[in-house]
Amino acid sequence: MVGTELNTTLSTLTMAEIQSLSLFVNERLTMAAIDILGVVEKVVAQYQEEISRSKEENVRLRSLLRFTPEVEQIPIQIKEETEEHLANLEMMATTVLATARLYQTIELD
Repeated sequence: MVGTELNTTLSTLTMAEIQSLSLFVNERLTMAAIDILGVVEKVVAQYQEEISRSKEENVRLRSLLRFTPEVEQIPIQIKEETEEHLANLEMMATTVLATARLYQTIELD
């Protein structure tokens, strides 16, 4: 029904009115297209900024990865130091036990 009413309305318009309507519609469509392009440009700019930040972060993380072998050596050093401390503790414990047994032997005699 809307289409029929539109056809009836358009058929009663003069050529000047149709040109005026056409100009109005074109202007509105142009303004809408400009608005849409503005929004698209903003979104693209935001994505470009995000990509730039991501690239910078990737560079930073890659530089950190270059230090990975040194980081992996730290647990090895800690393990070696821990084993040394355990060996020292075992020697100390053995010495203390031997000393305690010696004292017990002396006291029993």
